[in-house]
Parts: sequence; structure tokens; C-alpha cells
Amino acid sequence: MPYSGVVIRVITGHWLIGTHAERLKLMTHDFCRSCQDEEEIESIKHFLCERPALAQRRTKHLGSFFFSEFHELSEVPPFRMAKYIISSGWYEIA
Repeated sequence: MPYSGVVIRVITGHWLIGTHAERLKLMTHDFCRSCQDEEEIESIKHFLCERPALAQRRTKHLGSFFFSEFHELSEVPPFRMAKYIISSGWYEIA
């Protein structure tokens, strides 16, 4: 799968975590597996913008430690977004 496909799946919500996995009746978690905090919902927004465990990778690839909202990511080139997603270890390229 090309890197652009990785980015498209993640930003459109067609990634097998959180609510999308739940809709497909796949194994899912109510909370973030990385944070191990039952208050943190496992979601794409949490992954892209907030997950503390990925803050250094987020800074390296996306240019910021944290993002408040998705729209802040609109300036990030897709290839940098793909590098962040792949470097997280949470997305496998088939």
C-alpha cells in the first residue's frame, strides 16, 4: 500500500482502531492501549493529536508536541503524516 493510502485511511477514520473497529465487530478497546488510562478513549484524534507516548515522534514528523484540533494538521505534508503513522508502530503496511 502506498504511503498516501495510509494517510487516507487514518484521516478518514477507516483504520482498525476505536469506533471503526467496533463498527466492523473487530476486537477493540474502550481506552488507549498505549496510555493504559481508562479515561483516554482510543481514537484517531487521540493518536494523531494527543497521545503522550508519541509526543517525540509527533514533534519529529509533524512539528508539534501536541495538537488541539485536527485542523491544525492541515499544514502537514502527507508524506510527513505517513512517516509519523508508520513510525508509531500502530499501522502495518500490508
